[in-house]
Amino acid sequence: MAAGRVKGYLLAGVMAAVLAGCASEPKQAEDCGRFSAYLEPPASENLYGALVTHIDGKPVISQPNYKLAPGRYTLTLVELIHAPGMDVPLNARKTKTLSLDLKTGERLHLAAKYLPEGQGEGFWEPVVWQTDKARCVLPKVLVNQ
Repeated sequence: MAAGRVKGYLLAGVMAAVLAGCASEPKQAEDCGRFSAYLEPPASENLYGALVTHIDGKPVISQPNYKLAPGRYTLTLVELIHAPGMDVPLNARKTKTLSLDLKTGERLHLAAKYLPEGQGEGFWEPVVWQTDKARCVLPKVLVNQ
């Protein structure tokens, strides 16, 4: 009976080792920064909301924050300007790009700056209207070995 127990423990140990080798291990969590478009910028400064539609040319689902590893990014934005007296034809309302360097622990708040004297597509520009610090860690990701 003792030999049967030893074989059972040995088999259990071998199975555990095999399964551990197949299991995914978490990568280290990475520091990050954020692009944000959830705060209402001050209209008194001709700043209005904007939505991110693409990051580095890839479409994204609209959300209030985008957590990304530090680095340089090109964002495509669409304006949400509702300025009093604004008379801009729909065909002039196009997306624009903004290239930014994102640093660890930084949150860049995005907006559309209305340019009242602008003509055609020049009636707005994408801007960072506020920068603050925010702890940011990308979640651990499971990867296959």
